[in-house]
Order: sequence, then C-alpha cells, then structure tokens
Amino acid sequence: MSRILLLTDDMGPGGAERQLAFLAIELKKAGHRIRLVGFHGKENHYAESLAANDIELETHTEGRSRLTRPWVIRRLIREHKAEAVIAYKDGPSMAACLARLIPGRRFRLIVSERNLTQKEMPLYEKIKFQLFRLADYVVPNSYTQQEYIKSHLPHLATKTTAITNMVDTELFSPLNDNSPTPSQTPAVMAVGRVGRQKNTLNYLKAIRELKDRGVQCKFVWYGWMEEEFIPLVKESVEQLSIGDMITFHPATTDVVTEYRKADIFCLPSIYEGFPNVLCEAMACALPCVCSDVCDNPHIIGRQEWTFNPRSVNDMADVLQKMISLPAEERHKIGVRNRERVTEICSAETFVRKYEALF
Repeated sequence: MSRILLLTDDMGPGGAERQLAFLAIELKKAGHRIRLVGFHGKENHYAESLAANDIELETHTEGRSRLTRPWVIRRLIREHKAEAVIAYKDGPSMAACLARLIPGRRFRLIVSERNLTQKEMPLYEKIKFQLFRLADYVVPNSYTQQEYIKSHLPHLATKTTAITNMVDTELFSPLNDNSPTPSQTPAVMAVGRVGRQKNTLNYLKAIRELKDRGVQCKFVWYGWMEEEFIPLVKESVEQLSIGDMITFHPATTDVVTEYRKADIFCLPSIYEGFPNVLCEAMACALPCVCSDVCDNPHIIGRQEWTFNPRSVNDMADVLQKMISLPAEERHKIGVRNRERVTEICSAETFVRKYEALF
C-alpha cells in the first residue's frame, strides 16, 4: 500500500473539501497510509467523520505564504516518505507543482482541477495550467473540463483524466418509508449559491409561468445568497408576485433531511462542472430536472428531464411535466435515479480510479 500526502487549503464546507474528506477516508479504508494537510487555519467541517476513521487534519500555517508553501510541501513529503501527493484546490496544486522543482525524494503528483473554464481563459488559469506541466496527472472532476483541457491545452492532453465526484450513498439515502403521498402539493427543492451561475432570476420567472398555468406546487431554495443578488431576488419575487410559492433558506449542514422532505429536485444552472447537489438528490431517490449543460445530461441520463436554462418556457414545461406526474410515477423515477448515481458515483469507483494513477 502507498504512503499518500493529501493537500488542501482547509476543510471548509465546500464541495471540493467534501470530496477530499471522502477520498481520505476511502483511501484509509483501502489500506493506504494517509496524511491530510491544510495551510489556511484549522476549519474542519468534516472533523467528526475524519476522526471516526482515525484521520487528523494537520494545519501547517507556515505554508500559508505562496513563497514558503512549496518548501513546506517538500519537507512534508520527506517526513511522511510520501510516494504520492494528491493536491486539491488551485493554491495547493500550484505549490505542489513548484515543489517538484526542489531537489529531494521522488513522488507521483496528482493535481485536482475543480473549475469549469468559461470562454476566454484568464491569466491566472494560464499560469496554473503551465505549472500543471510538472504534475504526473491532472484530474478534473467533470468530463466537460476534461474535454476543454484536451482540446485547448494539448501539452496536458495525455496526462488529463476525469474522476467524477463520489456520493456517500449511505448518508444520502431516502427514508425507509418513502412511499408516495398522492394528496401532497409537490415541493420542488433547489440547492446552491443564489446568483448568476445558478440562474436564479430565470428560475423565478419559470415559477411565475407555472403560477399562470395554474400548476399547484411550492418551491424551496437552500444556499447562501450573493450580496449583490439580494435586492435583485427580493425585487423579482415581489414583481412576479410569487412570494406565496417560493421560500429561500440559508445553507444547511443537514441538507439530507431537506432532500428527504422534498418531492422533486431542480438544478437550473447556466453552467456546472459535476454538481454534487444533483448527485446527492438522486441518491436520496428524488425525481430530478436540470439544465442541459455540461455534465448534467450524463448524470441524469434522461434527456426528457433536462431543459434549456436560458428559456423560461422550456424550464417551466419540464417542471410542469414532472410536477403533473402521479406521485407513484415520480417515485419510480426517484428509485431509478438512486440506482444510476450508485453506479456512476460509488466510493469503490472513485477510489479505484485514483489508485490506478499511483
């Protein structure tokens, strides 16, 4: 088994940190010797699950500076006798590449690419992808970003391979008694940052369109709201007269409970990488609809439940089609969703793909 050093900024509540926690735990279960290191403070949103698997987040704040971090990484590799390094987030990934230039123990370097490049590449990303030449493998978490890298950055084409996100299907699961309730007014749930990427304003217009069509439903959204979007959302809800149909809630650490309360899940984003929330909702056996962008069609597997996110009418049509189904039919779709996400996002598949690289 291998000695593996895992690098990140910290273990906050974000999707990348959640995936790294999953990876650390599953690699430990597979018999590898794991050392998890962060450089920016001691925030550890996943402390309980990591501790249950005897994994501690080490904080090395002397590596907070971009100038010193490559040297700290090189020292940690020597101390741990690391055979492989897996770096998550841009800062640790770029620093690990620079550590390759410092003489010392040889190690295999895997950098994680969590972004989805849009239109023209900014200077920061150009520098990052030049540094990635020093890595053995570049691992985007979406097939969309993999294709972008291979087509636009030929010097990285042979070392780029997608490993999509893992979903803890034991945690994200339906209630034991999740039988359909035909008399219930369907509740449509959305999860994510309230902002331009998530297409919130068009989503609100689609809700108004459903109201005009007489569709009986209610909507809930969980996620923090971008500051500049707060007045826009309030104004839209008021102008569209849909305050009786949608409620916004802050992000919650117990999102599983909220998935289990919902009847339908919707992801209306203009763009996505490989969205955790869609996979989590499917694992909870929710029938889902989503925008037909990036990796979403691959995840959901059924084109009839995807829509053009820039078309309010198309979004409303697909939502109405799902809402209007009998509860028993939605239940069957949810069961199929759980089977699909278990197949494509299992812990076994996730870890096996990483192991193949080192």
